[in-house]
Amino acid sequence: MSVIKVFRHYMEEQHPHLAYKDWKVDVKAISADDIRNGELGKYSG
Repeated sequence: MSVIKVFRHYMEEQHPHLAYKDWKVDVKAISADDIRNGELGKYSG
């Protein structure tokens, strides 16, 4: 799943009133070891 899909899924779950707004996103590559939120692992694939 792409980062954008993870973001949209999060917004649908946590902030549904904002989920379908247009968002400007700044993306950079980071190591998976730097991601400390275990919840993100559920959405990979």
